[in-house]
Amino acid sequence: MFDPDWYARAYARPGLTNRNAWEDFIATGLTNDPGPLFSGNWYLNEYADIADSGANPWIHFLEHGGIEGRNPGPLFNSAWYLDTYPGVRAAGINPLTDFLSIGAGLGRNPSRYFDCAWYAKTYMTTDQNPLVHFVLTGQAAGFNPRPR
Repeated sequence: MFDPDWYARAYARPGLTNRNAWEDFIATGLTNDPGPLFSGNWYLNEYADIADSGANPWIHFLEHGGIEGRNPGPLFNSAWYLDTYPGVRAAGINPLTDFLSIGAGLGRNPSRYFDCAWYAKTYMTTDQNPLVHFVLTGQAAGFNPRPR
């Protein structure tokens, strides 16, 4: 889920590159967002119990939240993903980790509102993850996340 290229662009400053992005992320105490599909601020606003506990939102999501069905941001529905792909739940795999590592490549969708295969066929010319493409490029360009 950590995306060094995205991180280096999102937190751009002199000396920060994709090669040292992980070290920077660790040095910040894991308080910056690790990639385009996880928002720590969104997570804490959505889940007051986590905010009240003082837990690091990214660590909580990785270790507990994803498998509990908590969403990493507004565009990925963990509970839906786990219900739709029960093998992920049975294996105890974080749903966003599964989606980013193999799920999208297997044709899995991040929610009922985003169709990866249709989106990729309609808008993409690269092998980038379709939801990541939508977040970084497609949403601002007015691309649809699924057929109308």
